[in-house]
Amino acid sequence: MRLALQPSVLKTPALALVLALVVGLGLEGAARWTFYNLDTWSPSLGLHHRQFEIEWHRLMAFQHAYDPPYCVFLGNSTVYRGIDPVVFSDSFEAEAGRRLECFTFGVQGLAPDAVGQVAEVIIHQLSPVMLIYGNDVPSLGKQAGLGPQTAIVERPWFQQQLGKWNAHGWVIQNSMLLRYSLLGHQLLGGDPQDWLTTNNNIETNTTERGFRDREISNVGPDRIPEPRGEALEMLAAFAVSPDQLAGLRQFASLRRATSLLVVESPLHPGFFQFLRREQADYLEASARLQAVLRQEGIAYLPTTMWLEIDDAGWLNTNHLNAIGAAVFSRWLAGQVAELIAHGQLVVALP
Repeated sequence: MRLALQPSVLKTPALALVLALVVGLGLEGAARWTFYNLDTWSPSLGLHHRQFEIEWHRLMAFQHAYDPPYCVFLGNSTVYRGIDPVVFSDSFEAEAGRRLECFTFGVQGLAPDAVGQVAEVIIHQLSPVMLIYGNDVPSLGKQAGLGPQTAIVERPWFQQQLGKWNAHGWVIQNSMLLRYSLLGHQLLGGDPQDWLTTNNNIETNTTERGFRDREISNVGPDRIPEPRGEALEMLAAFAVSPDQLAGLRQFASLRRATSLLVVESPLHPGFFQFLRREQADYLEASARLQAVLRQEGIAYLPTTMWLEIDDAGWLNTNHLNAIGAAVFSRWLAGQVAELIAHGQLVVALP
């Protein structure tokens, strides 16, 4: 006996597939319209680092709003809070007579072992004529492979940006619907109130150029907030990690793609007391950092022992506030203009 499928039976799965496709495309279109037309939260990239996702969203908007040439400041929270890109751009134009549109891409917890990979993704996306890495010397003592390395670099979307194709990363990159779905998963995957507080704090206090400019509170002459918890333990047992120095070399290898410069993120004089051997630890780590950069042919600008910033310019002993960031950014612009003028830093300015 032969079985014959009726046309109506054959049509049912096909119709369901077509309807699902139409609904999916409609939802994708709605997500894209929302993204481009409404002031909403930055969509997720499937990372475990919300602040990076918000910074990346700001960077994409910056690229659409401003014409090149671009410069990017890359680093951890000391850069996020410490380099004002508008002050730098204005000061550089006054010094050099040419305009650079700059963006501050400071990622909380970013250490040298991951900075080269983040820089590679930014260079691929933005093609900046100059990338300045703000390194705080204590980050050289961090254990490699933690924090942003697992929360950002190893995630599918980021691997896709590095040219390592994977289906999950490709879909995240190309589907705004999925990115908003991942955002909802972040919100509902833990304590919603904690997530909302953290998310809104970052979204509200991060400017369109990536800089966190709201904090004005300062350490004061008699009040120096101490590092706490793991940060204090790491400083008390401070030792330079070879893996972090290797990360600097990886960053330096990108010099063929753009002009690179490393500047020290300043430390308040009161910071040294938290290191195991106080200033001796700092000087030894700084010397090893500079030795690596000399070998790689990358210019370096030290600050802690050379640049004076009043107590009113500090949020704590290793982070500037908006007042200190303005002082640091003007100084940095002058130094960069001088390096370019003397041929010590070659930047492809039009």
